[in-house]
Amino acid sequence: MSKFHRCGHRRATSRGPVREALRQLSESGLVNYVPRRGWFVTRLREEDRIDIVVMRGNLEGLAARLTCTRYRAGDTNFDSLRRIPTQMKADVAAVDPKSFFTHDWDFHEELCIASGNTWLHKSWLMMRHGVSLLVANSQYNYSKTADHVTSHQEIIDVLTTRTPKECEDYLRRRVIESGYASMNQIAPKQLWD
Repeated sequence: MSKFHRCGHRRATSRGPVREALRQLSESGLVNYVPRRGWFVTRLREEDRIDIVVMRGNLEGLAARLTCTRYRAGDTNFDSLRRIPTQMKADVAAVDPKSFFTHDWDFHEELCIASGNTWLHKSWLMMRHGVSLLVANSQYNYSKTADHVTSHQEIIDVLTTRTPKECEDYLRRRVIESGYASMNQIAPKQLWD
């Protein structure tokens, strides 16, 4: 019995959908095919992880600046952002890491949408696979999720009380520091100064 057949059999599906799923994962960079060896989950090099963290920090920093500017002008509110930390708290109480990480992702995506810049949002979405790989290759400690929820509330507080430049600097630093921490490293200060 082939590996495709066994994989499909375990999931009550035929080989075609399994092949298609692997093709899509390969196109997104999440898996690689090695001839005569099979499929393997992509491993990120150290440089790739750092690039993803820095790019995400800068993108979300810009999103924070634009969102803060729109908020001050009355062009947006934070109703959808405010609901997400509440959902994350419920995920922590239910010990539901999958839902927690989905809501975490939703929070950051919602921030990019609130920026009003469709290309910023599209750029952020293009990073989705890289960020997913980063999380899969990191050492995230689920026991610290309550702190993570608090940090999301702090982001909302910063967006509503500080200048656009302060919002950008704050979120850039938070994302970069958090990303480096997930790699058990300390972020170089020059990345946000």
